[in-house]
Amino acid sequence: MTNIKTPAVLLLGTLLSITAAPSRAQPCGNSGIALQTLGTNEGGLGPKRAGSSSLLWIDGRARILIDAGSGSALRLAQSDARISDLDAIIFTTLLTDYSADLPAIVLAARRAGRTRTLPVFGPPGGRGMPSTVGFVRDLFDSTRGAWRHLGEHLAPLAKGVYKLDPHDVRDAPARLGAAREPRRTLLPVPLGEGIKATALSALHAGTPELSWRIEADGKAVVFASLTGETDPLLPLIQDARLLVVYGPVNSEVGKIAETFGRVAQTARVGQMILAHRRDGAAHEEALLVALRKNFSGPVTLAEDLACFTP
Repeated sequence: MTNIKTPAVLLLGTLLSITAAPSRAQPCGNSGIALQTLGTNEGGLGPKRAGSSSLLWIDGRARILIDAGSGSALRLAQSDARISDLDAIIFTTLLTDYSADLPAIVLAARRAGRTRTLPVFGPPGGRGMPSTVGFVRDLFDSTRGAWRHLGEHLAPLAKGVYKLDPHDVRDAPARLGAAREPRRTLLPVPLGEGIKATALSALHAGTPELSWRIEADGKAVVFASLTGETDPLLPLIQDARLLVVYGPVNSEVGKIAETFGRVAQTARVGQMILAHRRDGAAHEEALLVALRKNFSGPVTLAEDLACFTP
């Protein structure tokens, strides 16, 4: 007899194939510093990739969450990290595909019994974009926030819940009478004990963003965007063991990637990790070729829940 599947069975099989993903991952790195790419999707929805997010492990503990794109809360659970171990959440940008899962992570930390304050660091505001402080308050303010039922996390007098502590990472204001040119200085950021962090601010297509350098155990991991302005990145990426690269996968990034690769080679970067993927993208291989023209180290296409050690 012919085996005819009903529409319900077909739908169930389709859903299972779409949602198939590693159900659990081992803690990333037992000693020293290690990087885990939680989500590697450039944007939109895909069956294999969560939105942009990474996790920095130090001595077997998940210490810093970098970005929180859609689906990253699930990947965080699959990483086997303890959310109470996080010292901070940092953002490279507040665009949707980097920040959509922040409310889910805030709630998950509450249900996991977190008690200590959770700092959140990110870019200042710009045209059409809130600052990080404004973004967090827009989400969680107890009277006007979108998720006001979580407003206790911002209320200083509320008891029994941990507090969110948002910060804008911004350049110092220019002195009166000084030329109003954008300043690109390395900004120190206090992320946690044994961690040295600096950020570099920029505008990308009018949107404020930050590149980050995080050092621990004598090794540096850098998160930077693949844009046309590469020279200011040189002091940030100098001698970095891992350089996590964000950026569009399209036909216009070839020359930018060649220059980016040259800067990374000059800075003696150990390894580049492409953390922005678009399955089926015709230009992904061309991007790899362009980066490798001037950079002799390994360049890796990241997958969700992959682990990298310097």
